[in-house]
Amino acid sequence: MTDDLHMTSGQYSLSLVVFFISYVIFEIPSNLILSRTRPSIFLPVIMILWGTATCCMAAVSNYKHLIALRFIVGILEAGFAPGILLILSSWYKKNEQSKRFAVYISAAVLSGAFGGILAGAITGGLDGSHGLEGWRWLFVSQDFQHDNAQCVGRTWADFEPTADC
Repeated sequence: MTDDLHMTSGQYSLSLVVFFISYVIFEIPSNLILSRTRPSIFLPVIMILWGTATCCMAAVSNYKHLIALRFIVGILEAGFAPGILLILSSWYKKNEQSKRFAVYISAAVLSGAFGGILAGAITGGLDGSHGLEGWRWLFVSQDFQHDNAQCVGRTWADFEPTADC
């Protein structure tokens, strides 16, 4: 990617950091929106938009486009983790929540660990397929994953709360 977009290592690092800047800035506003909407609507919508923005990264032609899309993805992803925790806290009693939160956080850590292996397989295995570089295929495949996951979220997110608050 750095060669195709003619990026220096500093520019690549900035493209990674800009995501976290927008994520942190927009986490509170996304929580406010989530508290005023239904999770079954909010979470799938941000997942579709997040997946679409990620897929658009496959089409970037320069560093500036990558930075803009990384910033947008950070904005959209900021509401996901708090949304999942909100749903878990409404489904389970207080004494059951810690185990469920631990499973969720563990799954996030494991996905990061195995995501790198999967990303390596996608970028290496699909490099040059249909005229696209492997890193572009990685972004396209992430959109497919988001689209499938949002279908599940749309179905499950609004079960009645069972927690004793």
